[in-house]
Amino acid sequence: MSQILKFDVTSRDKTGSNAMRKLRADGLIPAVLYGHGQTPAQLALDARSFERALQRHARFFELASGGSSETAIIRETQWDTFGMHVMHVDFLRVNMDEKVEMEVPVELVGIPKGVTEGGVLEHHMAEIRLLCAPRNLPDVIKINVATLGLHQSIQIKDVPLPEGASHAEDLDRAVATVATRKIETVAAAPAEAGAAEPEVVGAKAKADEAKAADGKPEGKGKD
Repeated sequence: MSQILKFDVTSRDKTGSNAMRKLRADGLIPAVLYGHGQTPAQLALDARSFERALQRHARFFELASGGSSETAIIRETQWDTFGMHVMHVDFLRVNMDEKVEMEVPVELVGIPKGVTEGGVLEHHMAEIRLLCAPRNLPDVIKINVATLGLHQSIQIKDVPLPEGASHAEDLDRAVATVATRKIETVAAAPAEAGAAEPEVVGAKAKADEAKAADGKPEGKGKD
């Protein structure tokens, strides 16, 4: 089961561009909490703490404010132009026993048999979407590819599921394949027809000297 990270937030009552800029200047991130038919809650959270949470790949948050808390997942994160800092976060309320659609990282385990036969392992999907209660959602899905032969694939329908979960992907989509290794060959450039013989260095100069000697006029006698 994925861990739930407790995170302190504060309520905010001001909206608009100027209020958002002031929050960010103070080291805070504006956020909104939706879901379960309740009125959206306008929140603010510490920017550095939240970005550290993202680095830890946190997905479930217990948002604590004023003595109460709500469990939520990240629905959308907006970044700045350079992808360096979070500008806004949308959270969605969840019940730990209510199924939600989430992406789970995929980890391939083992060396495929087909690789030892000269093939190459191609990992097509780094994550798989599942429909699962947060209580049962795994941090990672490990797939053993040791028995995978040359030209064989593991599809979504072959991936083992945690209790109570179902796939939210095309079942025939390939997760990993052992393909034939591609070998690039470079064809030799064809020789040009009638190519001239290579010139010997100094030969032309000697030939010119001999030609000049043969055509030298005879000297005149004395008067």
